[in-house]
Amino acid sequence: MTRSMRGLDRHFAYNFLSWLSLTGLFVLNDFEITEWMAFSFFVTQALLSLTNRLHAFLALPYILILGPILHKVKLISTSLDEILLVSALIVVTYELLKKVVSTRVIHYSTATLYDLVQIFMFCIVFLSWVLSESLLQGINGMIIALFVLIVHFYIKFILFDQKVGARAFRAIIGAAFLSALLIIYAYYANINLNNFLDGNDLKLHFAKGSYFYANIFYILGAAFFVSISGCCSIFYRQLSWVAPLVFLWSLLVYFNKTALLSILIVFLLLLISDSRFKSKVIYFVFVVAFILFINFIANESVDLGKIYNTASLFVRIDIFYEVIMALISDLRTYSVGYGPQFAIKGLKASDLSYIIENQGTIDSGYISYLLEYGFFYVVALCLSLFIIFFKINGYRKLNPSFRYFNAALFFYSLVLITQVLSTGKVFFVMSMFFSLIYYFPAKYHFNGRINRGQRWKY
Repeated sequence: MTRSMRGLDRHFAYNFLSWLSLTGLFVLNDFEITEWMAFSFFVTQALLSLTNRLHAFLALPYILILGPILHKVKLISTSLDEILLVSALIVVTYELLKKVVSTRVIHYSTATLYDLVQIFMFCIVFLSWVLSESLLQGINGMIIALFVLIVHFYIKFILFDQKVGARAFRAIIGAAFLSALLIIYAYYANINLNNFLDGNDLKLHFAKGSYFYANIFYILGAAFFVSISGCCSIFYRQLSWVAPLVFLWSLLVYFNKTALLSILIVFLLLLISDSRFKSKVIYFVFVVAFILFINFIANESVDLGKIYNTASLFVRIDIFYEVIMALISDLRTYSVGYGPQFAIKGLKASDLSYIIENQGTIDSGYISYLLEYGFFYVVALCLSLFIIFFKINGYRKLNPSFRYFNAALFFYSLVLITQVLSTGKVFFVMSMFFSLIYYFPAKYHFNGRINRGQRWKY
């Protein structure tokens, strides 16, 4: 391991510990952050950025996932989490532009099909925003789509030039791990984190976990599969089982039926594809899941009637049909949709509000993207997922652990069917995750021969 790699490991540890300390203070102070806590943390992040030029990118997952902890602290009438996010994105954009100007790395000959699909998806989002009835309503979604594209090319041209792909994965897993701990603690402390940003009552009035973002299970599920592989563990090998256990525990507490069913399906496919590889770990996880599940039922934490209730599924199917019929009647909206954030913010006040009168929302990522960005965006999204899948599948001979990246990808694809995912912060993290998955195997330098089940050598 080179000196620069050891420096990156220390940087990961310092950054992880700083966010762990902030999360701990948030919990110990009755889910509040005082100004001195926020100021101390801000100074820590500033010092870390001075010690490592890649800090802005490596801090992004923490800011996007755990940033709401700092949301109520204001600096110049702006939330501290927004200041951190904007600062990190400005630095990432500057580094990319500097790289482009100094080396002229961007050339049509270096473009891959995945790059072209990402550019096409952004163009669709931009066109959809320009043609939408409310530019202000969709501005956040358009800006996030822009920075998703910038971060994608940052990963391609800068991140792997520094050979720090595993560290970037560890940053995402580390942030997800802290969010999982927060979900578990808040559940047993009877705290409803869903109401934290709105300033409503924090008393938990339902028997399931909560978080600042309702669709956090996208990140938790993907991080769960990657942590099982052991390739990018945030702990030493002897404690590598801790992260998967915490992720699974948080998902059981959060109790999203689609996420849990998707994990079960993916696990079964993993066992069918190769029952020998990591089988002990998989069986261990299943045993732990069963014990935790029985424990929740014994404590009446889970309503068995809701587990087997399929009424909401049929309501979703009716909504999907209504959305498709509404889009087919108008060629323009069928092509580019109604604009960013329409399914979340604009649908209830539009002429299409009758679509969600029984459900209250469109519970599907694919259908919400179809409504917001149109048919071509959804096709491009599916194409990008297929490209990543076949790209990773080609590298499985180098290391069978790559199958867990495809497992995370398949989990994401399944959950999108019945769970909404707007162009927001969770979408941002998942886009980073998949860009890393796409470029990591091709750019990573393996040391020596890769044997079956061997960990990546840094």
